[in-house]
Amino acid sequence: MRFDEIRITQLATIQQQLKFVKCLVAAAPLLGLLGTVLGMLQTFLGISTSGGVETAAVVASGISEALVTTETGLTIALPALFMVMFIQRQTHQEEAKLARLESLTLTCLNLGAKNSIPT
Repeated sequence: MRFDEIRITQLATIQQQLKFVKCLVAAAPLLGLLGTVLGMLQTFLGISTSGGVETAAVVASGISEALVTTETGLTIALPALFMVMFIQRQTHQEEAKLARLESLTLTCLNLGAKNSIPT
């Protein structure tokens, strides 16, 4: 089937590129979470080893690290998630166009074959 070949070649590239973006969407919040955990560990280490005024600075630094990495992970993941959804919608629309084109082509071929048969 020629339409199957066209569908595969047209959509395969999109699907491959979409895999990378989906991986990015999945990894970004996890990296943010890792940074959050590291920042909180730094905070607790600062609390346990420091005293007085130094404790507040170490705690603030650890909390800041945790919040910045969480924010970075979400800042990457959310727009990428919307991009994945947009690309998937475009891909489905392209598949539907190809299916309609195939249907119309086969209908025209069938009508042409019927008209060429002598009666």
